[in-house]
Amino acid sequence: MNDGVWRTISGRRVFIKTGQSLTDAMKESGKFKQSKKTNKEDKKKSKIEELERKKEETKDIFAKGSIQTEIDMLKDDFDGTVEEYLAEKQKNNLSKYKKEKEIELEKRNKEIREQNKILYKNIKVEEIEKSKLTSPKEGYERIYRGLNEDFDKFYDRNSIDNTNGYESWTNSYELAKSYGKNVYYMDIPKRDIGNDLLTEDGERSYVYSHDKKVGLKGKSGKEYLLYTGHNKYLKSKYTKIKED
Repeated sequence: MNDGVWRTISGRRVFIKTGQSLTDAMKESGKFKQSKKTNKEDKKKSKIEELERKKEETKDIFAKGSIQTEIDMLKDDFDGTVEEYLAEKQKNNLSKYKKEKEIELEKRNKEIREQNKILYKNIKVEEIEKSKLTSPKEGYERIYRGLNEDFDKFYDRNSIDNTNGYESWTNSYELAKSYGKNVYYMDIPKRDIGNDLLTEDGERSYVYSHDKKVGLKGKSGKEYLLYTGHNKYLKSKYTKIKED
């Protein structure tokens, strides 16, 4: 007889072999009725082992893939057809990918925002009632920008409406209003407004103006492109015009 010890479990004498687990000893004794759940798990385990052997034996790569799908279905306790399982798996993978991308984007936006809190900290954002608005000083030109949301000076400049770090502005308040309910203005020294994207020194103009007019909802005006990568932008001032 194998080495081991006798134990009384729930009023039943069970011999436990040396190195044997209590669960296996109880099963081997035949004195304990297995639950339906245990029987189901045992059948599942046996079926998976059988399929694993079958997959190992076959040489056909496509057959291996089909067998692996059966194994995955068993492991996932999927009750349905192979087609339904594959469709569900694809859906879950897409959902997982989307979630990972959302987390990645959220992390990136957070990092950019922290950087922008340092880079754009000196930009001023103010408000003025429209009735108190005065004309720009001599030698300055007023430009407007309409936004649907309040201006956030720490926003990601990579997501702006123009490529290469440009914001779109106009010399028409009404046109800016057509683009967004929140209208901001800047008074720009005319000497800082170029007729080309590049200055004679090969540097980008702070503000670039072309002769083409732009329009929306029956309103038109001149377009200005303001370069957010310019040093002068870092000390700029956005003033929101409040309707009376």
